[in-house]
Amino acid sequence: ERAARALSLRVDLAEATNIADAANQYLTILEGANTATDALWLLDQPHFLTPDILPRLIEEAWARSVIVFSDVLEHVNEGALFATYLNARSLGLRLARIALTAPGILPPLVLDEAPARAINVRTARHLVHAVDLRAVSAFDLVLGRR
Repeated sequence: ERAARALSLRVDLAEATNIADAANQYLTILEGANTATDALWLLDQPHFLTPDILPRLIEEAWARSVIVFSDVLEHVNEGALFATYLNARSLGLRLARIALTAPGILPPLVLDEAPARAINVRTARHLVHAVDLRAVSAFDLVLGRR
């Protein structure tokens, strides 16, 4: 939230205690979303975002032209606009450097200071009002080209 405020953004959290509550929250958010200012951020919570709910959620967002982004790579394959995800290669290289330079000493570990980014260009084309397609080349992984 602090980072969002620093960028003049607002984050509204929606809490859910069970899967039905989560599904209702997602749909309520999409129904009230302003496509010029709002987006839905899906967190990696498989107990609330099941394989049954995700396609319906993406379909609703698509119909309403609402941006959906995630921190789960697979969600981009399902139709979310983009995701940040753990870059295993860069994390492995960082761990190897730590192991080689400081044997026996474990400094604080940050999982990923620069996560990888994936984009679904099919979704981006649909959301042409919100996405500059020239920015696609800045992503690490591009999906949905067909």
